[in-house]
Amino acid sequence: MKINIFLKSILAMVFIYTNPVFALPEGYDQTNLTPPISCSGILGVFMNDQFQECVLFGHASSGKSPHNSASRNTRGASDEIWQFNTVTETYSPFYQSELHSAETYQIKSASDVYIDTSTLPLTFYIADQDPYINPWEYGGLWKAQDLNSDNDIDDENEMLLLTPAISGFLTYITGVVVDTSSGNVFASEAAGPGDTLIYLCDDIPPEGNGNGVFDLSEIHSYFTHPGTSYGYGAFLTFDHLNPQIIYTIDSAGTFYQLEDSNENGVIDTDEYLEFPLLFGGFGIATDPDGHIFASASEWQGNHALFQITPGNPPVAVLYDDLTEQASWMGSVKFGTGTSFEPYVKDTKLYVNYTDPSGLDPNLFLSYQGSLPEVPSLSIASGIFGMIIIGYLVFRKKP
Repeated sequence: MKINIFLKSILAMVFIYTNPVFALPEGYDQTNLTPPISCSGILGVFMNDQFQECVLFGHASSGKSPHNSASRNTRGASDEIWQFNTVTETYSPFYQSELHSAETYQIKSASDVYIDTSTLPLTFYIADQDPYINPWEYGGLWKAQDLNSDNDIDDENEMLLLTPAISGFLTYITGVVVDTSSGNVFASEAAGPGDTLIYLCDDIPPEGNGNGVFDLSEIHSYFTHPGTSYGYGAFLTFDHLNPQIIYTIDSAGTFYQLEDSNENGVIDTDEYLEFPLLFGGFGIATDPDGHIFASASEWQGNHALFQITPGNPPVAVLYDDLTEQASWMGSVKFGTGTSFEPYVKDTKLYVNYTDPSGLDPNLFLSYQGSLPEVPSLSIASGIFGMIIIGYLVFRKKP
């Protein structure tokens, strides 16, 4: 009897020592990155020519009124783009609108950056909800390259506004992705039932005229919002193996899988899957292993990060509950690497949000697979010592 009680107590001690409570799925760690300035959106991640990972994030300068949770990553934010070098842990400006004050067009509200790594120098496609000095008259798409290798895109001839300046056009542009195999550029924006949720831009002949920008005739409605209520267009992400498949999620939490299987340049009614999956939707990104991660918020106060496995139907699993620390979820971006699996210390996932007061917390979250935990020598020695002492005590005759 005494032996049984002793063994149960020892097993309970071992369980306590070796089974800590995890806030995340086992095999992952979460850390905070804290830039010296407020960050209003994770815009992109790339590897520089020194093979160091750099995170691009938006920042509202003193000339811009700070945005709030209702305008997350949208109007009123990010007239600057900064970069954080995750290796050297240094920050530097990548784009500053004040340096372009004499120009007709400037980046005033950057919402997303897609980085084409197939070109040298790298090509940056930037979604901007306010490229004109008359605020929020229309949105646009930029193309940029760091031609002189000085780690910014502020120099002459390094930026080009690709879309036409038409009042009311692309005003709520949010996400941008580029199929580098075809040159097609896809952009999302807010849409009501029957309105365009995703645009396709194609300047390459024979569809386009090849003049290097997108004329109005080269911007087509690619996917029309099929829902019954207004849905804010969220970000876009490709399937990890097939760039013909695009995933997106709208503000109502509806998850869409799109594939233009007949290659007619538009998503027909039989070419998409639609699933009411989450309680809200905003950021979305695909990891190197094919899983999709999406940030979600709802006005009732739930805020979280989900892992989605594509399929028919897709499966969503809560990855991290951020309800206690967030008032609105922001964008999500994966870093460079080849795996985001548990216990594999490789690719990082970056996430940002607004705090309960509706302001930027001046940090963004970083998730990564952790190394397998091994009980420390002191803990192992302590457990072994307790076993020996217990054995000697219970070995004595009554």
